[in-house]
Amino acid sequence: MDAQFWWFYDAVAAVVVLLLMIFAAKKGAVKSLMSLAGFLIAAVIAVSISGGLGTSMQQSMIQNENAKKISKNLDNYRFENEVSLYLSTEFNRNVRADNLKKIYESDKPYNEQIYKYINNINGKKVAGEEAFYAILNRCYADLTRDIVSEELNEYAAETAAREVLENPESFNELIPLLMDRETKTPVGNFIAENYTADAYAEILSLVCLIAILIGIAALSFLLTKGLGNDSYERQSLVSHAVGAIAGIFKGAIVVFAIAVCVRLNVILGNDSMMFFNHEAIDKTYVFKYFYNFVVDKF
Repeated sequence: MDAQFWWFYDAVAAVVVLLLMIFAAKKGAVKSLMSLAGFLIAAVIAVSISGGLGTSMQQSMIQNENAKKISKNLDNYRFENEVSLYLSTEFNRNVRADNLKKIYESDKPYNEQIYKYINNINGKKVAGEEAFYAILNRCYADLTRDIVSEELNEYAAETAAREVLENPESFNELIPLLMDRETKTPVGNFIAENYTADAYAEILSLVCLIAILIGIAALSFLLTKGLGNDSYERQSLVSHAVGAIAGIFKGAIVVFAIAVCVRLNVILGNDSMMFFNHEAIDKTYVFKYFYNFVVDKF
């Protein structure tokens, strides 16, 4: 990750706004305002419907495929072995997989049983209850991320881990599915529906947003291009000024579209590329507000 090029985003935003302001000033008030109206309509429609479109596409086109991809790598997966290795390393104790298996196959609360079991090893308490549960939830989150990252992208894997940490109770529903030796299909279905759906819905929503923006803005451009245009000399100073102001707003919409594209690159690049990373964006003076709006909205 490299933040030294943070200025690049603000520079691009400034150039875009300046160029559109100049072009709009030359066109005058009428064409610039009509063009701005088209851009505004494009932005409103794109923001309003892209989220729903992305979610619908994720559910109908992506979710089932992701579930199949996740399931196919779990035939030989032994959940209790992975937890045993993680907790043994974390607490420097021999946490036996067969004992964990008995706990996970019982009807009693898993976490409380594991806490008592590990504290009874060597007769020494490993951590307070709250601290222990935090480590156990991190264990579940890390294991979920590892499962997802085998077949899906890193952003989906990180999203899945975050979902487990934010809603650890949901993982208790997944444990019996992970312990089932007969089939792992329900595991893939559960993870795809509850842990990775938001990541792919966001990606598809951003793609839809860009497509709608470009489509409607292009249509607006074609419609306004056919309008008559007074010569530059015959337009009043007020017309040029109004056009320039309209150009500033058009520039802001274009910068918003650029922020959407950057967000897509950050997601698909897993926040690790030289330009497309959060650290660089957070250092900007202006561009970060457009970017954060996109993050908050989607």
